Amino acid sequence: MPYSLLPMPPRIFITATGVLSAPLDGSGLRPDPLLGGRLSARIPFQPLTDEPRLHGLARTAAELALEDAPGLAALQPGDKGVYLSASKGGMECFDGLSPELGPGLWRYLSSSPGQALRGRLGWSGPGRNTPLACATGAYSLGLAFEDLRLGRLKAALAGAAEASLTPLIVAAFDNIGALSPALRVEDLRGPFDDQAHGFVAGEAGAALLLESEDGLLATAHHPLVELLGWACTCDAYHMTAPDPRGTQAARALRLALAQAGVAPADVAYVNAHGTGTPSGDRAEVNVLRGVFGEGAGPRVSSIKGAVGHTLGASGALEAAVTVRALATGRIPGNRGCATPLPDLANWLALQDEPLAGRVAVSLSMGFGGHNVALVFGKV
Repeated sequence: MPYSLLPMPPRIFITATGVLSAPLDGSGLRPDPLLGGRLSARIPFQPLTDEPRLHGLARTAAELALEDAPGLAALQPGDKGVYLSASKGGMECFDGLSPELGPGLWRYLSSSPGQALRGRLGWSGPGRNTPLACATGAYSLGLAFEDLRLGRLKAALAGAAEASLTPLIVAAFDNIGALSPALRVEDLRGPFDDQAHGFVAGEAGAALLLESEDGLLATAHHPLVELLGWACTCDAYHMTAPDPRGTQAARALRLALAQAGVAPADVAYVNAHGTGTPSGDRAEVNVLRGVFGEGAGPRVSSIKGAVGHTLGASGALEAAVTVRALATGRIPGNRGCATPLPDLANWLALQDEPLAGRVAVSLSMGFGGHNVALVFGKV
C-alpha cells in the first residue's frame, strides 16, 4: 500500500490528571528529622492500614484523576489498562532490621504500584509497568500512548510513584554527590543556577488518564490536551553521569517533535528535567541549545526546585504539570535560581508567567542515560 494511503493513527488525549506532591511554590521543602535534618520534600500523607507508602501515593494519584473521569464506566474492563511503576520500589521495607522476604515481597517491587492498582480497579486491558530510572513516569506515558494508537485499548492510567525518602536511599545519593548539602531552605541553589550543588529528595504520585478518539466517543470526556508524540533514547555513556554533550537526549527530543509533526520553533515551553546537579544541568543546556538553537527559544523551567527530585515519579509529575500549563495558560516558575546559567538565562522562567503558544514539551533524563521526551499540544 502506498505510504500516502496508510490510515492516520488515532489521536490520543489527556483527559484527567491526579497529582500528590509537595506544593509547586516550594513551601514543602523543610528539614526532615527522619533523615538527620537533611532537607526533603516529604508529603504529609498517611497510607491505608497495611498499605505500603508507595502504593498509597499511586492509589491516591489515580483516585484524584478518576474523580474527573466518570465516563470510564462506559468502557469494558478489557478496554482500560494501567501503566504505572516506580524506579526504586518500596524502599521502606529496608528500614527495619531485615526486609520482608516472604509472600508480601511483591509489594515492594518497582512494578507493584501498577499491579496493585490494576487489581483494585478491576481493569483487565493491557498494561506495562516498567521502571526506567528517573525517566520511569515519562516512559509509562509513552508506552500507554503506543498501545492506545495501536487500538489495543481505549483508555489508560499512566504515571509513576516514588516513596524513597529513607535513610538508605538518601545516603546512597549523598555518597555519589548528587544531594544538596544545604540544611536550610534559604541556602539552596535550584536547578540551572550557576552555583547549583545538588537536589533535594522528594516523593510523589502522579497519574494521567489517556484516551483514544474511540474512548472519547464512549466516555464523552473533555480533553485537556493532546499527546502528540514521544521518543526514548539512551546515552550508552555512564551508569549515573549524563553524556555532557547531550547528544542522545537531543535526539530523543528531535524524534518526539518529528512524530508530533512539530517544528522546534513551534514549542512555547519546555518543562526541563533540571535536577540542580552541575553535570546534569549543563548537559541539559546543551540538549536545549542543540535542538532550539542559539537565538530566541522556548520558555524553560524545572519544578524540582519546588517539589524536590521525585526520582521515578518525576517524569509523570512533570508531564502533569506541563499538561496543566497548556490547559491553564500558566508556566510554573523555576524556584531557587538566583544566578541562572548564562546559556539558558534568557529562556528561563524564574517566576510563574503566562504561556503564549500551543505546544509544550516535558523532558526526562534518568540514570543510565535514559532520555524520554513527550510533546503535548492544545486542543
